[in-house]
Amino acid sequence: MKIRLLITFLTLISSISFSQRKITGIVYSKQGNEIENLAGAKIQELGTDNFTNSNIDGTYTIITLFDTCTLNYSFVGFADKNVKIESDTIIDIKLPIWNYRTNWFTIGTNYDLINSYFGFSFSNGFDEQPLIHFEEFSSDFMYKISGQTNFRNDYSYNAQLACNYPIRWFYIISMEYSKTNFTSINFDYRNVCLATDITIPRIYTGLLIKFGYQELNNNNNFGFQVGLEKVICKTDIGFLYGYYFDYSVYKLYLQRFIYKHFISLRFDYEKINSFDFLNCGIHFSINRTKLNE
Repeated sequence: MKIRLLITFLTLISSISFSQRKITGIVYSKQGNEIENLAGAKIQELGTDNFTNSNIDGTYTIITLFDTCTLNYSFVGFADKNVKIESDTIIDIKLPIWNYRTNWFTIGTNYDLINSYFGFSFSNGFDEQPLIHFEEFSSDFMYKISGQTNFRNDYSYNAQLACNYPIRWFYIISMEYSKTNFTSINFDYRNVCLATDITIPRIYTGLLIKFGYQELNNNNNFGFQVGLEKVICKTDIGFLYGYYFDYSVYKLYLQRFIYKHFISLRFDYEKINSFDFLNCGIHFSINRTKLNE
């Protein structure tokens, strides 16, 4: 009986020894051309309590409990990596700095309640950006393409391109071009402008300034617009006043997410000379986060 127990025990020990794997290597990071070995990185066999830490020079050795398993490499401030193990081997692991970039894509639709025009827009979160935390909106350039029509002869289109955080205090610098031909209300309009959003310190309010050129029913005008923008109670609110020598321009808008960062409502009122426009719209935003290595 004792002999049988001894044979069983030796067989079990042999089986366990056979199932183990020995993994060695270095855990390091790389920034530009500089390589840094990471001391204290954690290497753990997933699904078990078996782990070790890298030495002061970044080297490590771990004996796995199973012949096929997955090792998780982690270190504070860096993104984890998982590696599947099937044999004894040497593995040098580069951990990327915890640096994620979120890309946004927004589809919007709107309706002009005064003039009965349907509209659409495509952007990478151009209008939603003030409502999104800076860590969740990492685009350096923003764009928006939009248009309206009554599905007959009337149409409008608009294109905006902006640079995010170009220099201190200048929050956004953007260029805009728009063309509108609404024959039903005798409105022929073209607009080209350069705009900047200056952050006012301490009160976190944006000062909006626009300089541009407009054509309104064959009258050419240069002018400017000034306004304020601020997020109040999770609602982005802005107001603009402009003067183009022969007429004035007013604009008031507000936007708010109503479901997470996916669905938002936007309202725009604009008065150009004697023409009024009141748009109500809904935007659908999709975001995708990826790791920058």
